[in-house]
This record gives sequence, structure tokens and C-alpha cells, in this order.
Amino acid sequence: MGTDIDRPVPSFLNRSPRATFLALAGRIVPDEGPGAPGAKSDATVAAADLFLASQDEATRSKLRLLLKAFEWGAAFKFGRRFTLLPAEKQDAYMQAWERSRIQLFRFAFSSLRNLVLLSFYTRPDSWPMLGYPGPVLETKPSRL
Repeated sequence: MGTDIDRPVPSFLNRSPRATFLALAGRIVPDEGPGAPGAKSDATVAAADLFLASQDEATRSKLRLLLKAFEWGAAFKFGRRFTLLPAEKQDAYMQAWERSRIQLFRFAFSSLRNLVLLSFYTRPDSWPMLGYPGPVLETKPSRL
């Protein structure tokens, strides 16, 4: 019997939303060095898609719109889309959303960050870098 990860999942993050999500993932969870899994990968997108498959279409549509607004909003501040910015400007742009005086921007960024973190840390290959051995399987009590 396969797991949820084994089942084909429709891709809700395609083309531009996918590129924006991957750029965000790469900045939110930076590479930890050689051999460490990176968040900026197909595995992270697959985990996000698996989560998004459980959400209603209205939620997925709002997420696509949010990713588009985040991507193109950078052009107002830096003259270029988010995915085309150098790393330090991406960080500055993300920080502007995270610390904005406008609550909607802070909430939106928090939602994006949480989706990235959920998608990365549900991947079993990320667990060793946290020292997490994986889920503990339930055992039957022994008879005395």
C-alpha cells in the first residue's frame, strides 16, 4: 500500500507561481551546505502541491493571486520582478512584507512563509538536519 506521496498529485504551482514559490523557498530555508537538502527543489513543490490538493479551489486561487502579487510587487520597489532580483534585494523585499505597517502584507507573507516551511519540513530528507529521526510507530504493549 502506497503513501500519499506516492499518489500522483495535480500541480497547482505551475509556471510563474512555481518560480516565485521556489525563489521564496530558497530564501526562507537557505541551503545548509553540501549534502543537505535544499528547499528550492521539485520535492518542496511536490509537498506544497500535496497540501494544496486538500484545499478548496478558492484557497488555491487566492494563493496563485498572492504569489503573482508578490512576484510583480517587487517591480514597484526595485524595478524588477522578485524572481529576477539578486538575493540581497529578495531578502529586503521579503522583509518589507514581513514588517509592513499594513497588516494584510504581514499576514500574506506569513502565509507564504508557512507554506514554504510546511512543504520543506514535511519532506523526510529534511529531518536528519533537524535531528528528527522520523515518526515513532505505535507499538503494542507487552504482556507481563
